[in-house]
Amino acid sequence: MQEKQNSGLIWFRNDLRLRDNTSFSKALNNSSQVVAVYCFDPGQFSKDGFGFKKTEKFRAQFLIETIADLKSELRPFNIPLFIYHAFTEASISKLHKQFHFKSIYFQKEWTPEELAISENVLGVLPEDIEIVETYNQFLYHPEDLPFSFKAVPEVFTEFRKKVQDHSEIRPETQPRDCCFSTRNNSKRHKKPLLKRVGA
Repeated sequence: MQEKQNSGLIWFRNDLRLRDNTSFSKALNNSSQVVAVYCFDPGQFSKDGFGFKKTEKFRAQFLIETIADLKSELRPFNIPLFIYHAFTEASISKLHKQFHFKSIYFQKEWTPEELAISENVLGVLPEDIEIVETYNQFLYHPEDLPFSFKAVPEVFTEFRKKVQDHSEIRPETQPRDCCFSTRNNSKRHKKPLLKRVGA
């Protein structure tokens, strides 16, 4: 693939859908060429401090099937989905060396492990990469709440009433209708089997 002035990478995390996906819409609306990636990160399938697997076989199988569906949904857009069973930062660094994308789009997270992965990814990318983090996972966007974080009501009923009375649900994001001219071969990145992901 030749380097594009505004080529973009969509990093799918927990937002494994195209409908009402802000990262997907922004990437399509602002890029001349797009590739996508999902990583079965080994840390996601390791054991926690109590010896339990973070991802058991039923959830792992659900993820595998969901990724297969996502790849099919991206095909009409000519967007290849690269699937890796490797640490996320190494996988995205490899893709950048191959495609030289100028922007990366992904869902903003807030738990310690997910934040650590985000920091690792940003640490291996050049400083001039445009970072586009967006919330995809809320009915009400955090910026639209009628109170500050410090003033969040402690009782859910009070929280619900204030939000319903003073906030509005944002409309679904709509990507532009497009089909990119070149679809790069990602067939070698086969969906992983349960044994391979460690579930």
